[in-house]
Amino acid sequence: MVLETLANACSQNASILKPAEHKLQQWETEPGFYSILTDIFCNHEIDVNVRWLAALYCKNGVERYWRKSAPNAIREEEKEAIKKRLVSDFTEPVPQIATQIAVLTAKIARLDCPRNWDSLLPTLLTAVRCEQQLIQERALLVLHHVNKTLASKRLAPDKKLFEELTADVFVYMVSLWNMQLSQFFHLAAQHEESMTSSLDRCSLVLKVLRKQLCYGLQEVQTSSDAMNFISSLFPQLDALLDCRRSLWGHNILVEKCEHLISSITKLLLDLLELHPISYVHFIKTTLTCVVQYNFTAKGLLFERFTVNCFNLMKQILFSDVYKPRKKTDGIFILSSKILIS
Repeated sequence: MVLETLANACSQNASILKPAEHKLQQWETEPGFYSILTDIFCNHEIDVNVRWLAALYCKNGVERYWRKSAPNAIREEEKEAIKKRLVSDFTEPVPQIATQIAVLTAKIARLDCPRNWDSLLPTLLTAVRCEQQLIQERALLVLHHVNKTLASKRLAPDKKLFEELTADVFVYMVSLWNMQLSQFFHLAAQHEESMTSSLDRCSLVLKVLRKQLCYGLQEVQTSSDAMNFISSLFPQLDALLDCRRSLWGHNILVEKCEHLISSITKLLLDLLELHPISYVHFIKTTLTCVVQYNFTAKGLLFERFTVNCFNLMKQILFSDVYKPRKKTDGIFILSSKILIS
């Protein structure tokens, strides 16, 4: 009955669509409705549009009825069934549905992890370490959204949880980043068709690392793994920019490569803003990179990269942390201007 109603809700015929939407709204507070929706969008044999709509309704229901204090809250046994089903399979073949499932998982994680869902992170990390490409890619997608959600929480226990997650997985994620990026460079040299999925995996890993680096470490400079990773980004950025030139004419690949390059500069911008003391070690390298790619024959590659480069330079020049202080009590501390040679 739910399956048929969802199929009708996908109809272009208003006389079929409107009654179906009304019926689904009536079921929102019915016990068992969301576990049925979960069964539907996890069934790969059902029509894609129906599955996508089921995931969307389930996500909206979690926002309204997951909290225990919510009117008509989802029952605990139904919650447990949904959570178990969400992490039981990472082989979703449709990217759009996989994204919906990842966002849904992250919304639940924000409310339940880790107290009421302590198995989520270990399950995700196990799946991320899987050698099967699709499982790893889907697990990375879920980890990215969960990672992003947990990083945004600001209460002390939540920040401690994210720091513990970072400590557990950061080194592995760095090794996975290096491996995936090397694989992409190898595929790019051979002009293999699988470059697109390789770039997608690189992008997901980098998004996870960006949040962990900026929010999962109290003092980045105290972690040799983090500092080595940041140092390696500059030559990798250089290699990606060269690779982008070799892909010219392949519009989708160039776009994805530019997105990855921009993501690296965004990581550096976030790090500079949130951990300026740690970033002191990379000021000279950053300014050298900015000059090389914006004021020489190599320069002005694409707009987003150029803007981010100038933002890096501006942030360094105008940072209150780096701003020299005035002469005080006969002690010479640098003047209020910065000289960069």
